[in-house]
Amino acid sequence: MDNRGIGMHLRMVNNAVRRWIDRNAEFKTRMDEIKHLTCSNGWIIAYLYEMETQGKTVYQRDFEKDFGITRSTASKVLTLLEKKELLKRTQAEHDGRMKKIVLTDKSRKLSREIGERSAEMERHLKKGFSEIELEMFYGFLNRIMENLEDSE
Repeated sequence: MDNRGIGMHLRMVNNAVRRWIDRNAEFKTRMDEIKHLTCSNGWIIAYLYEMETQGKTVYQRDFEKDFGITRSTASKVLTLLEKKELLKRTQAEHDGRMKKIVLTDKSRKLSREIGERSAEMERHLKKGFSEIELEMFYGFLNRIMENLEDSE
């Protein structure tokens, strides 16, 4: 058994995913051309587009929870994406304290390409795993998240 620990393995996988994205030169170049859009920004746009196509409204608190980030981190990221004119935050009709996150036409145009690249990466990550193995894997990852949340 490998004694590097779960945390180290998760870090290594994260680094490998980033390297895979960086090696995908065509996609990276395209994202860099668009006001220096990072891969993380691309994931955010893909997530918001997916929610939008499902008819779901995303509020900042949902975004924080779904990405596992703090309120201040979410605010910084969303502010940067607003400056790049890729999304806007508006007040929710039912509660002025809640901020609804909406894609702009500019980011919607990028969504298809980002979605295609994300799907390609997912295919690479899932290669060789059965549905049962993937279900177990997601269960393990969810349990790790719960363990970390319980310690807060």
